[in-house]
Amino acid sequence: MDTGGPDWAAVTTAVATAATAGILAATALFVGRQLRDARRTRHAGLLVELSRRWDDAAFLESQKLAADYPTAALLDLIELLYGDQVSSDDQLEELASKRAADLQKLEAIPNFWETIGVLHAERAISTSVVERMWGAALLAEWATWKEPIERLRELRGTDSAYIYFQEIADAVEAFEREQRLRRRLAARLRARQRGPGKALKTDVHARILLHRRKKG
Repeated sequence: MDTGGPDWAAVTTAVATAATAGILAATALFVGRQLRDARRTRHAGLLVELSRRWDDAAFLESQKLAADYPTAALLDLIELLYGDQVSSDDQLEELASKRAADLQKLEAIPNFWETIGVLHAERAISTSVVERMWGAALLAEWATWKEPIERLRELRGTDSAYIYFQEIADAVEAFEREQRLRRRLAARLRARQRGPGKALKTDVHARILLHRRKKG
């Protein structure tokens, strides 16, 4: 017989369900926080290791040698070592041997950026982190090595040589271009929108305009 009292079974079930949902939500937050912390730790470890490699004696030696090898000199070096110029000239062979030693040292530079590119492709490191750490240096090195690498690909008959170096350079360049555009849009909006409560909307509007520009 219905006494009009509460349905304790239903109440207990509802409470248990709510408690379970709360536990699941708390667990999800905890796991999410742990994953973010792990990601930060991984990033920190990678950055420390890459910074050590940046300061490595061999890498510093390659950078010092690179002062003698601008783009034109690198192109000549690639042609000498990988071109079709076959000669029995002893002096030319001796020169090629010496230049091969130079190239071995110089390759530490594109190899470093190739490593960064692979880590980026595997999402172990973000574009923003790469840009903040090495943006200017990366783009300057790609400007120097772009033509020699393209020529090396032609001579080797492959498009894969230093492809991740190229991809990370393209990604950083696009990232910087987007950031410049966003700053310009934000500056224009700030000039138009003066007054309390408008500052928060500025970045939102800039993002919307940037998104429209991309779709267009």
